[in-house]
Amino acid sequence: MKIQRRKLLMAATAVLAGSLLAACGGNEIVVDSGKDSVPEEKVGDVYLLNGFETMDDLYAVKQTNFGYDTVGKMDISAEQKTEGEHSLKYSYEAGTNPEILQRFDQSQYPQADMSTVGKTSLSVYSTAESAVTATLKVITTGNIVLLSSEAYEIQPGEWTEL
Repeated sequence: MKIQRRKLLMAATAVLAGSLLAACGGNEIVVDSGKDSVPEEKVGDVYLLNGFETMDDLYAVKQTNFGYDTVGKMDISAEQKTEGEHSLKYSYEAGTNPEILQRFDQSQYPQADMSTVGKTSLSVYSTAESAVTATLKVITTGNIVLLSSEAYEIQPGEWTEL
């Protein structure tokens, strides 16, 4: 009986130690109006790179979304979302350093001119019991980092835009 309780307690502790992030399709590109190469009618346009609505959306980023020292799992979920019907549910082990990466070359706009990008964003919801830290980096073909954010502190039960 004590062994079963200990196993249950260890399992419950392991579950509580993990934290879940749901990243919705808020990762958008806003075209920078300061670029001469952008047609006037496209200035200020917003493009959704990945809405995480289907398994194909998940597979487009699954191989590249984990930081080197992050152990975790990604799924499509309907639990928390800001737009659409689904979101990315990203579960990772406590104590790791999660990096959320969105590759332009694996998005809906692989040939887009990224020099005209003015802003990227990603909406993140945390179900952890305490604050967690996340970083947003934008890379393209050849693992070239276009944008990199500082680490964000994400409060439990709140949406945070990275």
